[in-house]
Amino acid sequence: MQFTKRESILLKILGIAILVFLFYQFIMKPQLDSINILKTQSETYRMRVNNYKKEIQLKDKLDEEYKVINYKISSITERLFPILEQEKIIVILDDMIRESNIQVRTLAFSEPKDSEIIKQEKAEEETTKLEDLFNKFNGVSENKNNDKNDANEKKTEESKLNNMNVTLNYEGSYNSLMKFLTLIETYKKEIIVKSVNGVQGEEFLAGNIVLEFYSIPKINDQDEDIMKWKFNNKYGKENPFINYNTIMDYRDIEDKSMLYDFAMTVSPISSDLPTIILGQKDDKDMETLVFADNENIENVEVYFMQEGDKYYYKYKTETESYPKDFDKLREVKVLQKSIGIDIFSYKRNSPHDNAGVNIKIYNKTDKNVIVKITNDDKERPRVTVENKEGKINIINE
Repeated sequence: MQFTKRESILLKILGIAILVFLFYQFIMKPQLDSINILKTQSETYRMRVNNYKKEIQLKDKLDEEYKVINYKISSITERLFPILEQEKIIVILDDMIRESNIQVRTLAFSEPKDSEIIKQEKAEEETTKLEDLFNKFNGVSENKNNDKNDANEKKTEESKLNNMNVTLNYEGSYNSLMKFLTLIETYKKEIIVKSVNGVQGEEFLAGNIVLEFYSIPKINDQDEDIMKWKFNNKYGKENPFINYNTIMDYRDIEDKSMLYDFAMTVSPISSDLPTIILGQKDDKDMETLVFADNENIENVEVYFMQEGDKYYYKYKTETESYPKDFDKLREVKVLQKSIGIDIFSYKRNSPHDNAGVNIKIYNKTDKNVIVKITNDDKERPRVTVENKEGKINIINE
């Protein structure tokens, strides 16, 4: 069959069109469909990754908040016993009796019981600092009991702790009695002298002392020495709070010649406490504390200023500052001729333990700033101090 030239051209065009259609239908289209499916999957995975990143960031933030709340609760409950055991109390009182040289003929213990220690009128929406922290720590709603009372109705606030009384029948000089009471008053745990009575004998005073002991369950490993103490073993260690370092009183300071104005702890990320806690020493209300929880190096800046005979300070981590308005300053009553910063560190617990602090100090005063660093890792120190301005001395122990 003969085709004209024009028909041959049309047939060729038709053949090419058929080939193009077949190529698109059986080769290109499946490939394009696969690409679209992969694009959809890619977008789905991208969204998942973004969600996971948000969850990780939220987890990190919650972990930091947990550590801060954990620290605050531990600090508030620090001076209370975790449990009340007669054996432990006998050992504590025996040390005081020996040191004061008072003679105690008998010790009488009451049974531990829940005892009301606070009773006051307060508005419904008010809660104690300890209640706020425990509620937040345990995820308890602050308003869960609001349906039982009107918002403006006042109620009687009753707080109960486990309580035990100890009655000592004593005999001794006035000086030994006063020393014994001083040892009780200055003991690291709260011991309340409920009553003291005595009569003058021929040579000594004689009478009774009633002491009150209170306890509250502790979180984590706080006061673990008391909790785990076996009385038939040799026990005790130089610092009973080495696993629980509060910024207020984290260790027994042997060097009484130097009083420190500020304190800092630098912990590993695995600790139940934030890696950085910085504040003014003996801040029982924790108003001056700043926190950071960084698995790597946290940058901290500390400033000291002077106006006449008054001294001021401010400091900040990468996320917090004191005061919150960093353009303002806070006055500090310097305890002696120098401004002291007491830093307690931890040795590294693994090759992957990279938490630490880089402190930049700006001293714009006529006083020397003494920075004492205790227990830092010798090979890989956690604490680095940069002298940015003024007189600064660094002591490593």
